[in-house]
Parts: sequence; structure tokens; C-alpha cells
Amino acid sequence: MEQGSAIIGFFRRFFRILVSIVGIGVILPVIIAVIAGFPAGIALSFILSAFALQAAVPPVGVALGLPVWLILVILTCFAAGVVLGIYEVCITLGASSKRVSSFIGKVEQKTAKYPIIRKYGPITCILIAWIPGIGLYGTPVIAWMLGWKRIPSVICTAAGFLIASLFVLFFASRINELLHLAAIAGVIVYAVTVSLSMGLSLPVSLIRGSLQKPILLLSLLIVNFILVPIAASLIVSYLFLPSGASTGLVLLSLSAGAPSLYSWLRHQGGDGALLAPHLAILCLVSIIFIPLMLPFLFPVGWDYLWMAFFYLGILVLVPLLAALYFSPRHEAAASRWSPVIDKVSWIALGVTVITMLILFTTAFFEVPGTISLIAAVLVVLVGYLAGYAAGGRDPGVRRIFAMVTAPRNLAAALIVAFLVFREGPVMVMALVAGLIGLVPFMINWWSMRKHRTSLPKLL
Repeated sequence: MEQGSAIIGFFRRFFRILVSIVGIGVILPVIIAVIAGFPAGIALSFILSAFALQAAVPPVGVALGLPVWLILVILTCFAAGVVLGIYEVCITLGASSKRVSSFIGKVEQKTAKYPIIRKYGPITCILIAWIPGIGLYGTPVIAWMLGWKRIPSVICTAAGFLIASLFVLFFASRINELLHLAAIAGVIVYAVTVSLSMGLSLPVSLIRGSLQKPILLLSLLIVNFILVPIAASLIVSYLFLPSGASTGLVLLSLSAGAPSLYSWLRHQGGDGALLAPHLAILCLVSIIFIPLMLPFLFPVGWDYLWMAFFYLGILVLVPLLAALYFSPRHEAAASRWSPVIDKVSWIALGVTVITMLILFTTAFFEVPGTISLIAAVLVVLVGYLAGYAAGGRDPGVRRIFAMVTAPRNLAAALIVAFLVFREGPVMVMALVAGLIGLVPFMINWWSMRKHRTSLPKLL
């Protein structure tokens, strides 16, 4: 008799779960959509998407052509049905499992000491529903475990879910602008931090020592600021690249002295530190060289020259000089903060890359075609071979020259592309080609690490 009652009670609770989730959460909003004149299939697709995306689903409804008011009504029904259904599932588990029932009893004993939590706890469901990983599905479980009243908890959870959906719906139409701002912020942070990191880890005495090797320095200047830009100009001309892609690629070819390389090479042993001052000098020359060449290589006015000077000076030159001034006076602090700032710079670059990739999918920018990617690979290859050839007879020195020349100064190029040109294809091409330029360096770095070799002396 008792077993039969238990089975009947189980089926009653199962029926309540089914009515809550399927009836209130799915069938009711579909009926409302049909009455409003929208196909049931579209409403059902939107509801099924809500099961996976939860509060992030409003853009799907906009894409399906549903009006805002109907999206909010559907999500309200969906939230109420799902929360009621989860509550019934929790009650069923508590009634059928002694272990769960015992656990809930212990929780009730502890929360009974704090009556204010039991009284005002349901209100916090509005905020708990926003927490990633908890959301709409976890909030009713927490409310049930803590013994909060069901109806207030359901109302507050649904309200929190609806507020989160409104937030997403409000920003969905502005997602491109927000991603664009995030990409620009990433570029600025990357340029500043990578310049600080190089300056903090680079003694001024090494820069002075590099100036005493004029032949070596002259070879690097000729390869980086004459041969590579000429090669890039010829490649974009013969491959008939679109104007935006060609501008981005030539702009990157003008940018020499990747400041992020020293943080890698200085840990390789040998005379890796000898590579750093030349990178710093190439970086400093790029700050002057890039703006001066803009009016001559691109159909732009002289205002582009002054804007490039301003942004490169503020975001690259000032942090670099400040770090060079600070480093010898506070060596302990410089050595402590340099690795931290270097990690921040790579995180900022990662943010820029991720936001740009998202912008690709939203068609905000034109993704470089196959010809553009081939052109970028050719420019990087020319830079590597030119640097290798300029290194003289010593294979080790050749490899160092190639590792300095193939990767370009991505920070300087992105600053000009994002803040001066402000054109999608220019930004994309500069970023993609700059990332491709890191490939030869990574291959050489991995080869040296695998074979446990160090950098040779330059002279």
C-alpha cells in the first residue's frame, strides 16, 4: 500500500515537472507567438536556443525576426516554467533520497540561526541568476537547499533572468562597436606594456655598446627599413591586392624592431642579450620612420603624419624612455615588474586577436582573402631571407639577423592602423601579417630549445 502511494506520488511530481517545463516553458510561449502571428517553428527554435544559451539568447530572437516585446514574453514564460520544474525536481529528490533529505535537514539547522537570510534570501536570486555557471538552472537549486520560499524565489529568479536578457538585448545591437573598442583598448595596452617591458629589462649600457658596432647596425637598418619595405611594395603591386590589404601589409613592413622578442631571447643563455639593444634601436627608428613615410607611400594627407607621430610618441616612445630611465635607478623593482608587464602585454594582444576574430564572424571587417595571405607570407619570407643573407658568413649570426627581421613591430603597426587609418581591412591585414611574422621566430626558438643551443655572439 505504501509502495503504491509512493509510486502515485512520484508520477504526480513527474507530471508537475512536465507541466512546468514543457507546458509553461515551451508550449505556452509557442501559443502566444502563434496568436501574435509568428510561425510556431520560429518560436520553438528560439525556445530551444534558450535552453542552451539562457540569458544570452535574445540576439537569436532578433535574428529570427521576433519583436522585442515577444522575445521578452517568451523568455518570461520560459524562465518561470524552467525554475518551477527544477524546484519540483529538487523536491522529488529530497522526498526519494534519504541522503539528500539528511543533507537538507543539516542545512536548515544552520540557516535557522540566521532568520534574515531565510527572510530576504529570495531577493538575492535576482543577482545569483547573473552568475556564470549558475544562471537560471542553478539558482532554484540554491534557493531550495537554503529553504527559501518557492514563489518569491521563482519570481526573483525569473526577474534576474529577464534583467540579464534585457542587458544582452540592449548591447546586442552595439556588439560590433563594443568589440571594436575592446580591440582598440587591447592595442593600446599591448603597445604601452610591451614598450615598458623591453625598457625595464634592457640596460642602457647595452644600447650604447650597440652603437659602437656601426657595420652591424647599418646592415640591420638597411635590411629592415629599405629592403623589406621595397619588397612589400612590389609584392602588393604585382599581386594586385585591395587597397586596404596592401596598406596594412606595407605599413607592417615599415615597422621594425619587435619589442616582445627580447623577453623570450634573454632566457636562452649565451649572448642573447646582445640582440636586445638592436631591437630597441630599430623600434626607436620605426617611431620616426613610419610617420615620415606615410605621405609618400599612401594617398593620405600630412595630418596622418602628425597623428602617427603623436600616437607612437605617447604609446611607444614615452613608455620605452620612461622604463629605460627607471630601470638603472631601481634595478630590483625593474626585474620584478618586467615579467609581469610582459605577461600583461601578451594578454592584451590575445584580447585584440580574439575580438578581431569575433568581428570577422560578424562581418565587421573584410577577412583577408587567399591572395592577401600569400602576400603576407611572401613579405615575411623575404624579411627572413634578407636578414639571413645580411648576417655574413657565420650561420649563427645569420639566424639572429633573420629572427630580428622577419617579425615586425606589431605594436607600432597596430597603433597606426587602429588610431590613424581606422579602416577595417588595414587593421586586419596588419594584425594577420604581424602574427604570421612571428612564425619563423617561434620555429627557431623551439629548435634552439629542443637542441638546447644558445645564441652565438654577434661579433
